[in-house]
Amino acid sequence: MVKTLLQAFRIVYETLFPTHERDAWLDVVEPALLSRLAHPPITRFGTTMLAPLPYQNTLVRNAIHAAKYRGHVRAATVLGQAITPLLIEELADKRMLGGFDLPILIPIPLHPFREEERGYNQAERIAYAIIQDLQDPTVSLHTHTLVRIKHTPGQARSKNKQERLKNMNHAFKVPDYHILQGRHVILLDDVITTGATMYAARIALLDAGARDVLCVAVAH
Repeated sequence: MVKTLLQAFRIVYETLFPTHERDAWLDVVEPALLSRLAHPPITRFGTTMLAPLPYQNTLVRNAIHAAKYRGHVRAATVLGQAITPLLIEELADKRMLGGFDLPILIPIPLHPFREEERGYNQAERIAYAIIQDLQDPTVSLHTHTLVRIKHTPGQARSKNKQERLKNMNHAFKVPDYHILQGRHVILLDDVITTGATMYAARIALLDAGARDVLCVAVAH
């Protein structure tokens, strides 16, 4: 039923909207429509990662492209709100086992050159949407705790997993280690492919003293 509704929705907006107007559907779409597409967690580099939405789905992919490449603010909001219920469930499970107290939400940073060129960081916008939707004072948003120090080519252009991992080697650092000592971290990105970017950022956080890092992305 859900799949049929999604297919119908896609056909309607592709028929009605020319290419340059296709972002208009994001002004009215409900996040729950995307939430229903959720998949189980995935494993990359031996680490479980929560990346619930299927990137190959047309609606998901278009929303991510709108947020990432066209600066569509509501697209980022919808994506964040779509995965918030799933993140709440994951945090509840972790807390039930006695972990993940007072977690820090850290969006994957862009290199300053890339962010200046783009004018925004889509992962940061998604993180703001999650924080607002969570309404949980125990979760705090940190946008400067992790920084990107290596300007790499877009990971989508890399040929394989090994090349992507090499590109991301020592790409991130934590300027102030005191912030992370013994803390739990939710590391957020928009899309996971091989997981190389998330892996490199996770290692930087753990090396800086983070107790545990939950890797989360909107899609894979």
